[in-house]
Amino acid sequence: MSQYRFSLSKAVSRGKGQSAVAKAAYNGREQLHDNRTDKFTRNYGTPTKNSGGKDDVLFSGIFLDTTRDVPEWATDRQKMWNAQSAAEKRKDAREAQEIIVNLPWELSQKQREYMLTDFCRELTRGTGRIADVNMHKAPKH
Repeated sequence: MSQYRFSLSKAVSRGKGQSAVAKAAYNGREQLHDNRTDKFTRNYGTPTKNSGGKDDVLFSGIFLDTTRDVPEWATDRQKMWNAQSAAEKRKDAREAQEIIVNLPWELSQKQREYMLTDFCRELTRGTGRIADVNMHKAPKH
């Protein structure tokens, strides 16, 4: 039987030294350039102590509010997160919010992708929000 979880974590806060670009790179297991700090985030493409590597990501996507005229570059993770970070001017800005959801393992991978896609479309529809989604493999334990 599956254990369900929906967790809304604290905001990614610039005042605490956090970066939405770095968070997106970690979750997507990619190396992204942070224009604000002019640094590349750590490359999570290879397994480390804390992450499973690039093959840990089962599904990845960016969901946009389809009711608005969104520029083409918004589907590029690096460009989108850097633009979002640049739009925040305050030194204590909250750059992003993380939601963690456990999906039922009784469903197939395709069914979990459909479930996540439907959730993200509802979350973004008519709100102007963007959802950057990464589905990871479950830990062995």
